[in-house]
Amino acid sequence: MYTYMEYLQKCFYKTTNWNEDNIFSNINATSEAILNFPIPNGLKLDSSSKSSDYSASSFTLSNFHQINGSLAYLYSSKALSNTMGTKDISLQDAIAGFRIIEPTMNQKHERTKTNNHSNKKSLLLYGRMYFPGSSLEAMIIKRISENTQLLIKCVSHPQLEKNGTVIVYLQNNTAKYSREIIYSTNESLIGMRCLYNWGTTISKTINPQLVPKFENSVVSLGTELWFAARTMSPGLSSALRYSTRSTSTGKPLTMTLAVNPILGHVSSTYTVKTSVASTFCSKYDFNFFSYASNLSLGFELYSYARKKKSPQPAIVNVEDEEPIHKLNQDGTRRIRRGSYNSRNRTHFEPHIRDHDSVEPSYHKTAVNTPHHNGSGAVTTAFQNLVNESDFSSVLKVSTSLKDSSVRLLWEGRLRDFLVSTGARVSWNPTTNAPEVNKLGITLSVFKKYSSMSTSRELFDLVRNSRLAQVAKPHSKKIRGQSNIPTHQTIFTPSSSAYRSNYGLKTALPSKIGKSHISFNDVDNYKGMPDVEKNSGHHYTQLMFQELGMPLKNHFTPQNPLFPHPSNKSSKSAREGSLTNLLNLDSRANTESVIKVLNNNPKLYQNFRNYIATNHPKVLLTNTPQSEIIALVKDFLKNSQQVSKKENTVHDRSRGDTYNIQGTGGFSYNQRGRLQNTPNGIRNNTVTTGRIVGTKEAAIGGFVANVIDRSIALQTNYAKNFPGKHYRQFTMPFKVNEAEISEDGSIRLFAEGIKTGNWSDADERYPTSGSSFANSSERVKADDESLESLLNLILPSK
Repeated sequence: MYTYMEYLQKCFYKTTNWNEDNIFSNINATSEAILNFPIPNGLKLDSSSKSSDYSASSFTLSNFHQINGSLAYLYSSKALSNTMGTKDISLQDAIAGFRIIEPTMNQKHERTKTNNHSNKKSLLLYGRMYFPGSSLEAMIIKRISENTQLLIKCVSHPQLEKNGTVIVYLQNNTAKYSREIIYSTNESLIGMRCLYNWGTTISKTINPQLVPKFENSVVSLGTELWFAARTMSPGLSSALRYSTRSTSTGKPLTMTLAVNPILGHVSSTYTVKTSVASTFCSKYDFNFFSYASNLSLGFELYSYARKKKSPQPAIVNVEDEEPIHKLNQDGTRRIRRGSYNSRNRTHFEPHIRDHDSVEPSYHKTAVNTPHHNGSGAVTTAFQNLVNESDFSSVLKVSTSLKDSSVRLLWEGRLRDFLVSTGARVSWNPTTNAPEVNKLGITLSVFKKYSSMSTSRELFDLVRNSRLAQVAKPHSKKIRGQSNIPTHQTIFTPSSSAYRSNYGLKTALPSKIGKSHISFNDVDNYKGMPDVEKNSGHHYTQLMFQELGMPLKNHFTPQNPLFPHPSNKSSKSAREGSLTNLLNLDSRANTESVIKVLNNNPKLYQNFRNYIATNHPKVLLTNTPQSEIIALVKDFLKNSQQVSKKENTVHDRSRGDTYNIQGTGGFSYNQRGRLQNTPNGIRNNTVTTGRIVGTKEAAIGGFVANVIDRSIALQTNYAKNFPGKHYRQFTMPFKVNEAEISEDGSIRLFAEGIKTGNWSDADERYPTSGSSFANSSERVKADDESLESLLNLILPSK
C-alpha cells in the first residue's frame, strides 16, 4: 500500500503528464508488486490530511520493539485536485499492483492541449522528520522543461557517513525514450540509465480506432551503467520488457528479462491479468557462475465491495472468431470509487419496456464490428472494467522454492480506514514446523479538505473572471452593507455558465472584496442568456400564468402559454417513445423522424462509443435485445451528441439543461441585492424595474418599453447620486401590456409610478422633471391645470 506522500507524488506526476512507467527503475515494477511486496512490522498508524490543493501533512506512529513516529509535509506548485481520501479512493490507486503498459499514442499531441508553460514551472517539495532521534529526509522535484525534470533526494542520519547522503537525478522522459544521469555522494557514485521503446511512435494523425492489433504491444529495452569513483567499482545491467494485450479477450500481459553480466545473474518474469479481479506472476532466477536458480510464484485476488447475484457472462463472438472467455466470476459491472465515471455516469431507468417505436434492426449489429474495431472495442471494454471496478480488498500471496517461505498480505478498506496486514511464514527444518517470521498491521486514513461549498465555488469562479468596475459611491448611506454589493453583477463567458456554478440566489460572499461586478449582456429582449438556465419558453409560461395578464398573440389563434392539442403538454403519457426521445410532438409522422435521424450521420458511431465507455459489458457478453433497446433509449435521451428537434414557443416542456437558454427572471430588491425570481413578475401587475436605456426598462427578467416621462428618472438619479450606476436604482412600474412575437420573445409596455420621496431632488442638484405620476394622477393634474388656465382666460361670472 502506498503511503500518502507516495500517493501524492504519483498524483503530481499524473497532473504534470510525467510517465513513471517509462523510467528504467520501474521496468520490473509489476512483478515486484506481486512477488516482493512489503509486509508491515508491528502496529503502525498513519494519519494524513490535505489542507489545500497545494499542501498536505502526514503523521505516522508505529510500535515495533519501541515507539517510533514521523511527521511529514508536502507542497506542490500545481493544484493536486485529482486526489481522494481513504473513504473515496479506489483500491487500484492506493495499492501497488499490475501496471498496464500501453502505447502512448498522441502523447505529444495531448500535451500541447494542456498548459505546458505551467508544467515547466512545476515544483514539489517534501520533507519528513523522524522521532525519537534526529533523522531527516527530503525530496525536491523541479520540472525544467516539458520532458525534463530534476529530482533531488536527501537523507540525514547520524549513522551515515558524513551524517547524510544526497542523490541527484536529471531525467529526460519522452514517448520514444527516457534518459537519466544520477550522482550520489555515497562513494561518489555516478550512473546513467536509458530506456528505448518500440510501438509508441504512432502518428498523431492516425485515428486510434484504426490502429492494427500489433500496435497494442510495447517493447522496451533499457540499460544502466554505474561507476563508484572511490572504490573504482563498475556496474552494468540490462533489461527487456514486452507488454501486450490479447486481441480476443483484451487481457494484458507483461514479460521481462533482466541480465547482469558482471554478476552473471539472469532473471525473467511473466505476469498476466487472468481476469478483471486476479493476476498471476512467475519469476525465474539463474546465475551462470554458481548455477544457482530459484522459481518464485505469486498472485493477487481482488474482492468486490458489494456482492450481487447474477449469472456469469456468456460467451460472445467477435466476427465469428474464437470466443471470449469469462472475464470474472461475479460478472457484474461495479463502478469504481472516486473515478470520474462514478460521479458523472448517466443512469437509465430499467422500467422502460416500450420499444415498439424503435426498429429492431438498429440493434442487431450492436456488438458486430469490423476487424480493426472489434479487437479495439474488446480491449477498451476490458480496461474499462478493470479501471471502474469497485474493489473492497485484495489478497496477495507469493512463495519461493529456494526460501521455502510464503508471504501473505491482505489490504482493503474498513470504514474510513485503509488496512494492510500480512505475515511471512517459513518452514523450520530443525523443528519441522512452520513459524511466523514477520507479522504486522497498518491503519491509514487520508482526509481531504472540504472546499466545495457554494460560497467557495462562487468565489473561485468570480476570482478567475474578468471584473468590470463602476464608480464608487461617495457615501455609504446610499448602499447596503459592505459585504452585500449594491451593484451586484458578474461578467462570465457562456463556458463558465455551462458548469452550473451560478444560480445567484443570495448575496455574493465577502471574500471577493469587490462591491461592483458586471454581467455581460445583462439586459436584452430575450432576457439574460449567459447566466441562468432556468428559463426558456417553459419558465416564460410560468411567469405569465402567475402574472395573470392577457398576452397578445398576432400569429396564431391559440395562446402558446397554455395547453392546446398541438403542443407537448401530454408528454408523460408518451414516456419512452422514439418521438418523445427525439423531442417530437404527438402528431409527428415518419418523415419528421427520418429528418431528425438524417441530422445525426454519426449516430451509430456515437452509440458504440457510448456503449464502450458506459456499458462495456455489452460488448463482451450475450446481451438480450431488450436490454440493448433500453440502452438505445438511454443514449437518445441523455447524450449531448444527439441532435434533436429544437423547442418552439408552442412547446411547454422544459428545455435541455445542458443549453444556456436565458434567465428565469433577475431583479433587484430595494436594498440592491440581486435576487433570482424564477416565478417572474411579482406584486400582480405593479413591479420593480430598472432603467436600462432610452425608453427601455428591465422588469422581471424582460425588457419593457416605457413612456417618455419615465426616462427622466434616469437623469434625475444620475444627478442626485453621482458615482452610482443608474441600474442600481429600482423603481415601481405599472405593466400595461405584454406581447409575444413569433420567435418567442416577450415585449412589455409599462410606465413609471411616483411613490414616496425616493425620487425627490437633492438640494445640490436640481431635478430635471417631477411629473412621474401614474396615468390617472397625470390626467387629474392636467385637468386641474386646464381649469386654472381657463379661469385666467375666461371672464368671471
